[in-house]
Amino acid sequence: MKPNLVDKILRNSIYKWATIIATIAALITFAVSLHSCTKSPTNPATNGQSSSQDTTQVTSRDATPTNNVESPPAPKYQEFTLSEGESEDVPDTDIIVTLISESFEGDPLRFRVTAVVNSPTLGESRIENEEVGYVFTYGNKYRIMIYETVSLDVTFRVTPIAGSK
Repeated sequence: MKPNLVDKILRNSIYKWATIIATIAALITFAVSLHSCTKSPTNPATNGQSSSQDTTQVTSRDATPTNNVESPPAPKYQEFTLSEGESEDVPDTDIIVTLISESFEGDPLRFRVTAVVNSPTLGESRIENEEVGYVFTYGNKYRIMIYETVSLDVTFRVTPIAGSK
């Protein structure tokens, strides 16, 4: 029995729609995985806000706030975000970090970062085409980490190495 023209058209359109739906599903999966790779950790109790803690406690008797918990210690690292072409003078150090470029390339696709780290006492060093998570030891005094990339911004963390002055 020979299939008629209507059957052929229906089969072809169903195949095309199935291909389109599968492609859309793959793109959505890729976008979600990319977003989760570049998303910084947050505290779910703060509804996605920064992880600062609320140390105020209210008693039921007088409903006046009391501060019973010490504030958390200051972080041991400096964190800052740069856009392409921007520089940051890292507080409490003589380091200047300049973001030269950020690209999205490779197989699998990843953000790649190129930056220059400069200091009058330690000289100039380059971070060339590195991914998120890359840690660079600068002058045996600091660890500089590519912490996060979001869109066209790159977040760096500078941590002093214990025992170095």
